[in-house]
Amino acid sequence: RASFRALAGAARAAIPGLNLSTDLIVGFPGETEADFAHSLEFVRAIGFTRLHVFSYSPRPGTAAARFSDQIPGPVKKERTRRMIALGQELSLAFHQGMVGQTVDVLWETAVGADNGGLRWAGYTNNYVRVIANGSADLFNRVTPVFITTARPDGLTGQQVGQLLDPTAGLQSAILNLPSGGR
Repeated sequence: RASFRALAGAARAAIPGLNLSTDLIVGFPGETEADFAHSLEFVRAIGFTRLHVFSYSPRPGTAAARFSDQIPGPVKKERTRRMIALGQELSLAFHQGMVGQTVDVLWETAVGADNGGLRWAGYTNNYVRVIANGSADLFNRVTPVFITTARPDGLTGQQVGQLLDPTAGLQSAILNLPSGGR
């Protein structure tokens, strides 16, 4: 645990705005309430910004399926609910830290219409989902967006500038490679 905490801290120091996600199995055979409490504390201490939580389910032919200390379904369900709630709390806190910032968004899909314009969904460079209005075909394009609202599942904002060239700086980066881009 200590080494992972140090690694997460170093990653955050090196990459401002790091969106650190993880997958978690809840209710693995033998998991005690104390074990689960430690997992909650660890997730909070690391400050994961996105969790994918699922309940353990036995798979025929695996060693764990034969363990005698299976966790009852209602206990797994409650632990899963609690871990998901913590994940939503942490995600919301991370997203709230982005409100008021202008970020570049790569648009992936139109998700509906609003006030005569299309609503688009895309992702920031640290993989946070953003929804904003846009009248143009924004598919696979990048625009700056002023973030106005945070939710556990992402952000909403307003486009504040023109399309950006997502390859800007790429040519100079390639030329600065040790091989000179060859």
